[in-house]
Amino acid sequence: ALTRSLRRFSDLGPVLYGPSRKRFLGALAGVERAEDRDPATLAAVCFAATRGADLVRVHDVSGAVQALRVMTDVYKRQWDWRAVSAQRRRAM
Repeated sequence: ALTRSLRRFSDLGPVLYGPSRKRFLGALAGVERAEDRDPATLAAVCFAATRGADLVRVHDVSGAVQALRVMTDVYKRQWDWRAVSAQRRRAM
């Protein structure tokens, strides 16, 4: 519920979101070990960025930076994934 409501908090000031390896992500992803929850953390971080999170706390900083860069580029360019897939197939 907090993740979906992040925009409400942005009126109060900068929003720090720290979902890294949390139990709720494990429950959603079906992953028990905290160390194995980084992919779920990256998904939550990207979603939070679209909902107004200004800062994020993660264990896998490099992975979060990569995911946020890709997400930002996708949003800016409004990628056509079918065209990207077709380009990849032609390159093979």
